[in-house]
Amino acid sequence: MSKKLKQEKTRCLKGCTGHLVSAFITETYSRHGSRMAVTVTGIPAVECSVCHERLTDLSTFGEVERFVHPLLALGQTKGRLPLPHVTIEFPQFASVQRRSA
Repeated sequence: MSKKLKQEKTRCLKGCTGHLVSAFITETYSRHGSRMAVTVTGIPAVECSVCHERLTDLSTFGEVERFVHPLLALGQTKGRLPLPHVTIEFPQFASVQRRSA
């Protein structure tokens, strides 16, 4: 999360009366034309206490994108039968990617 967010209670960016609080969220990603969906659990984020708007920082989003993108591409490959829905926990694949970098 950004330094500003850590230093002060930040109000919701949508303009409601809520404040952003640390959370771990679950998101499901899919791509048009792909037979596959990938659900990622345990993504570190902040969430509005009132409207429940969710935000992740750019580095976290980048880690999720680098992992999810190739999996969704498999679902578009003809002749392959990938799992139609994969669920993975964020801390697991993030640590694997950091070791291989």
